[in-house]
Amino acid sequence: MSPLDKIKTWFIGLTAEFQIDIAALAGYFHLDKRISNEIGSETKLQLFIEFLDSNGLEAKEIVKRTLYISKLIDFTFNGRDTEDGWRETLDRLLALRAKAAESTMDLEFIDSQLNQLPERKETWLAICASWNQLKNNFITDKKIIDWYWSETLKNKT
Repeated sequence: MSPLDKIKTWFIGLTAEFQIDIAALAGYFHLDKRISNEIGSETKLQLFIEFLDSNGLEAKEIVKRTLYISKLIDFTFNGRDTEDGWRETLDRLLALRAKAAESTMDLEFIDSQLNQLPERKETWLAICASWNQLKNNFITDKKIIDWYWSETLKNKT
């Protein structure tokens, strides 16, 4: 199984809610221009999963996508993977709420985020831990290089 397939297997093992969250958050910085904020969450999720599909790709492209997507997920998870990060998130939400209360901004979304924060924090911490476990066991530079050379040599014979 390629390293990209391992990431895809991990990703589709998450609940649909968190698949959509990750696709939306990571999609904001995704290189695939089709994955944009202007499209619906279901389409974005489908395109995100398609990007993780290694079927028909050459080993070099699989490595490129693995390196890119693993860094993108790391970037996306930054602040969601530690208690300190969640304290910062709470502070930002409270500051945003205070600013919104001074204007005509709708507070419903912010209040919803604040109310769900404890539960979402626990789930995100678990997802980040599972991601780090996957990375540390299967998506290290050494494992990616070993997979690449194994595939390269297999295709040369």
